[in-house]
Amino acid sequence: MADSAETSPKEHAPKDLFTNREFAFTLQGDVYLRYNCFSNAEELRKQAATIFLHLGALNPTRFEIGPMYSSRRKLARSVKSGKLFTPLKRELVFDIDMTDYDGVRTCCTSAGICKRCWAFIANAVRVLDSALRTQFGYHHLLWVYSGRRGIYLAVVGALTVIEGGKEMAKKVNVRGVARRATPEICHLLWSRMWYQLLDNQECFLSKDGWRTLLKLVPDKKIPLSRTSFCNPRLDAEVSKHRNHLLKVPFCVCIPVDPNRVENFDPNAVPTVMQLLQELDKAGEGANWEHTSLKPYVDMLDRHVMGILDDVQRRERAKAVLQHTINSISSLPVSYDTSRQSITRETKK
Repeated sequence: MADSAETSPKEHAPKDLFTNREFAFTLQGDVYLRYNCFSNAEELRKQAATIFLHLGALNPTRFEIGPMYSSRRKLARSVKSGKLFTPLKRELVFDIDMTDYDGVRTCCTSAGICKRCWAFIANAVRVLDSALRTQFGYHHLLWVYSGRRGIYLAVVGALTVIEGGKEMAKKVNVRGVARRATPEICHLLWSRMWYQLLDNQECFLSKDGWRTLLKLVPDKKIPLSRTSFCNPRLDAEVSKHRNHLLKVPFCVCIPVDPNRVENFDPNAVPTVMQLLQELDKAGEGANWEHTSLKPYVDMLDRHVMGILDDVQRRERAKAVLQHTINSISSLPVSYDTSRQSITRETKK
């Protein structure tokens, strides 16, 4: 996704964005097999098959993608220089963890998640998606449910994020953003989500709830407190560090449609056992297209095709521009002494 223009869909030879990219495998007990690099997709496929076949007893749990490094790990070790193995770039990622809303949600805590508290995630998706598209001009945004208690966004480009600590009072300090918010985003934050928060969570009924509210409103500005409670709570460290690992879609996580995020139920996503039962029911020759996984695969396919279409358009535009420059450069040059200017003669 990041810098997708570097690889034309017509070119099959992988560039350093792939060959120097880290691929990590996670085994049971959070044992990581990190810093794997591959020359092509077939080499990656064979290695993944080897790990899942021969290390099956260790229960591989997920597959993750890291950044593009300055060199491959083996080369860096042979040269004995840490500078030759540094992360250069990766997809810009925003991560939203449900536990960061524990101070305002009343239905669940810790790793728990339900449709009621999912409304916080849905609102964050709406706000970020709208801001990135309308204010920053990004179009290829991939939202992925992490499979546990949150959601992440992978986007092409770069954006400064708001820093936040573990304490809620620091996490929701977004005064600067509130002043720059568009009317549409303010409506999302202050109207729909604010009243949904009051009706659904009832987070101000307890003594701790209204004390937290008063702590966040030292100057008694209630509109600001609305922003503090409803604004997306981002894990800034995930966005800032280039060596962060990103879960691959369909490896304990699935893509989410931002236009229908309110209807998404985190407790109703397809499970491995469910998919196996659906395959058995479909009969011999069945594949993923006969399971409840199909709409999510189709969603990812549309995302990838959108990126490839953009790459092709940019390549065509670049070719037309280069042709125009070459045509102008090939024209004869003449000097007009009366006007003291250089012009290029057009061919008759």
